[in-house]
Amino acid sequence: MKTYLLKSVIGQATLSLLEHTDSVTKEEILFYVSNNRFALGLDGNQIQNIKSALNRNDIN
Repeated sequence: MKTYLLKSVIGQATLSLLEHTDSVTKEEILFYVSNNRFALGLDGNQIQNIKSALNRNDIN
């Protein structure tokens, strides 16, 4: 998965979560992405790529 797509999906998840709270953890982002993967158009492999990127702190 391309970096710009990772950033886009993670950014979308972060913005959605920030509507309800002041801060967001990477676990909350991953939970949101996993639960909304069909709406976001993601498959299991892409979820793993997002999880890996979040664990590496690869997204700025």
